[in-house]
Amino acid sequence: AGGPEQDAISWPLVDVYMGDERVVAPDDPDANQRLVREALLDGLGAAGPVGSFTPMPTTGPVEDCVAEYQWSIAAVLAGPGIDLIHLGLGPDGHTASLFPNAPTLNAGPDELVAATQDPNGRNPHPRMTVTLPVINAARCAVFTVAGESKRDAIAALRRGDDIPGARVK
Repeated sequence: AGGPEQDAISWPLVDVYMGDERVVAPDDPDANQRLVREALLDGLGAAGPVGSFTPMPTTGPVEDCVAEYQWSIAAVLAGPGIDLIHLGLGPDGHTASLFPNAPTLNAGPDELVAATQDPNGRNPHPRMTVTLPVINAARCAVFTVAGESKRDAIAALRRGDDIPGARVK
């Protein structure tokens, strides 16, 4: 059986979506969905399976993948909404795959999912990301940040600098 934290959650009622993804095969070592499966979903055991897992599609033309996930996220927002979004923070202040100075930071309310890449070239692979309108529609946003490399990003966030992570409400 799971630990007390797992037992406190009714996992069959939880639907899991991705906030961003690298456009690689689902089982690629760099695939976020692989990490979610291995670190969270596969470890639930007796706690039961989640209600659903909807990874970002990563095969076929990127525009088609974006359009397909846009539809999925629009349906969630039009229905039950997003209760919790779990985010990280990169050393440059990016969150999801919303990088500093990227045009995706200015997505309008109808652009829920966007193709993107790191304009500074530090993060490999083309990516897909939910946009700030999606992130800020969540009832609760939580950041998990660890490591010395993130110290400057945390300091910028605390100062109120205009980094992508600071645009999360």
